[in-house]
Amino acid sequence: MAGVQKAFLLDLMKRNAGSRYGQDHHFSEMCDVTDFQRRQPLTKYKHYEPYIDAIYRGDKNVMSPEQPYVLAMTSGTSGKSCHDVYSVITPNHSKHMTVINLNLYLK
Repeated sequence: MAGVQKAFLLDLMKRNAGSRYGQDHHFSEMCDVTDFQRRQPLTKYKHYEPYIDAIYRGDKNVMSPEQPYVLAMTSGTSGKSCHDVYSVITPNHSKHMTVINLNLYLK
């Protein structure tokens, strides 16, 4: 399973390297998971907020070259929030989540 996750992460970085987020965080310079972990520390919603705001305004190629079709409002992982929290869902994201959920269901 770890090999699949590594391949997925590397593919995700490659596909999103040209996005604003990918450029800001130097995805094109990352060669492996260790590079990603070193350059992309754990983050909170505040880190993504300017990117989410740009997507909400209609900007293109912000976090992915794919245009999101949903900005899903959530409470985040820590419960109540003093502001709206959004998850960005693209067609590719939906496809991978369907496969992941199906795999979990079948196990």
